[in-house]
Amino acid sequence: MIVLSAQEAARLDRQAQSLGVPEAALVEAAGFQLACRVAALTKRKASVGVLCGKGNNAADALAAARYLAAWDRAITLVLAQPQEGLEPLAAGLCRAAVASGAQCVETEALDEGDIDALFEAQDLLVDALLGSGARPGLRPSYRRLVEMANRQRAIRLAVDLPTGIDATTGQIADTAFAADSTLAMGTLKLGHLLPPGSDMTGELWVAPIPFPRQAYAPSYLLQMPSAHQLAAYLHPYRRSAHKGELGRVLILAGSLRYSGAAVLAAQGALRAGAGLVTVAVPTAIAASVRARLREAMVLGVGGPRAEGFDASAVTEALAALRPDVVAFGPGMGRTEGIRSAAERLLEQWAGPLVIDADGLVALQGHLSQLQQRQAPAILTPHPGEAALLLETTGEAVNRDRLQAARTLAQQSGQVALLKGAYTVIAAADGRIRFNGTGNPGMASGGMGDTLTGILATFLAQGMEGFAAAQVAAFAHGRSADRICAQRGERGLLASEVADALPDTLQEIALAQPSERWVEPTTLADLLFSRAAKP
Repeated sequence: MIVLSAQEAARLDRQAQSLGVPEAALVEAAGFQLACRVAALTKRKASVGVLCGKGNNAADALAAARYLAAWDRAITLVLAQPQEGLEPLAAGLCRAAVASGAQCVETEALDEGDIDALFEAQDLLVDALLGSGARPGLRPSYRRLVEMANRQRAIRLAVDLPTGIDATTGQIADTAFAADSTLAMGTLKLGHLLPPGSDMTGELWVAPIPFPRQAYAPSYLLQMPSAHQLAAYLHPYRRSAHKGELGRVLILAGSLRYSGAAVLAAQGALRAGAGLVTVAVPTAIAASVRARLREAMVLGVGGPRAEGFDASAVTEALAALRPDVVAFGPGMGRTEGIRSAAERLLEQWAGPLVIDADGLVALQGHLSQLQQRQAPAILTPHPGEAALLLETTGEAVNRDRLQAARTLAQQSGQVALLKGAYTVIAAADGRIRFNGTGNPGMASGGMGDTLTGILATFLAQGMEGFAAAQVAAFAHGRSADRICAQRGERGLLASEVADALPDTLQEIALAQPSERWVEPTTLADLLFSRAAKP
């Protein structure tokens, strides 16, 4: 699935029309899809309030209102301006909806108490005030309707994008419609995936709209891959495969305070399918880590009483082993020794590399050292770590996650995986991928350590860096989703996610391409094609 900015979405519409698809046909298709979604959320005789602006976003909802009235829903069209202020296409659809039985109310003539009573009478409120082409900031009349709608107990459904969210940046100037569910029309928009807009979209659905295939520009670099696309990277093992062939992973991790990080990174690597995993940890914690890992080898480095890493510990670990990949950083702590350890690693190791957590902090001011590496490296910061590397603030990173990931990739010449909801994966050549799996239950300690191990395994097995980052993030999030589907998001453990990986990777490997589908479909179902219908 492609992900579009506001400008690209407008260009797609124009291109479709230039190829012979009338604007009215696109609106009618969107209206039918919206009507199907509303019908699925409500029962017969349910009251549905449709908040309408004046343009094509309102036209989509007005087209839906005609269907819904015929399907025995009580429809009230709530116009934010007089009916004569509607654009021509929306005005015609408004008349058709009224002729089909919808009631029409102009809010300019109502006081706040009347509007509040009107909204309280609705079972579902449809937000069709502004579309993806709107500029940030709401006029007072729109802001009043949005704020009043957000106070209601009715189900709130947004058309394409909740009003108040910038479709390109996800930013909110003053307030935004707080949707329980959003029906994206045809394609995802950046505002669906970037905070704070991503927090206002609710459950994200995608409706098929008949854009001609030729209307899609080849320059669209922002995409969200599906399981079927990623399955191409998971090659089956040869019948005669041996453990050395399946990847030798060296994990440099842990400290006296954070011994669990090394264990979780090793579990991630093992469950992702690594043939041999060795964890090099400070000698002081080697015995405790060894007791918790049965399938991985544990190497104590740095002297008999070492509690953390330094340059000599890195040299010792690399001299003892011949790995295919090195993962560096989980749980190391932010000490002076870590910076020297990072410098030594870059001097002595030329192979594939995953840098996470405290290892990233050690690279502050030295990202350019990665530019000359021939082997792939993957950086896995959360927003706070990205802020340190970019010498900015976490708030600034979250205001433009897309640009932050791009800058990290360009400055390092490597792949940057910016963690968080809808993880952003950026390549140095400008390609961007969003990950669509995962859930809020993953906001707990150790999840990033597990991801580090998964990434290391895929690099060790010869996967290209950009592909490895996509598959690892997808599988990591999907494993968490599988668990949460059974028992909810609370109390999810990183070790449980690691244990679910084999089933998840098999699911991805067997994923089939989507068939032609005709009903609105959840983003999760689209990624796995299970809701596809002929």
